[in-house]
Amino acid sequence: MTSGYLRLERTYSCPHCGIVMDRDLNGVANIKNRAAGHSVLKARGA
Repeated sequence: MTSGYLRLERTYSCPHCGIVMDRDLNGVANIKNRAAGHSVLKARGA
């Protein structure tokens, strides 16, 4: 799987709402929420 992110880029900044989050913590939250049947954040990098 390829990504537009460099390994050194540890945070994501949403161009729409301005939220800044750690990429790994957001990924963990998305996996947990999906397993529980909740919706997930679909963060898309710029």
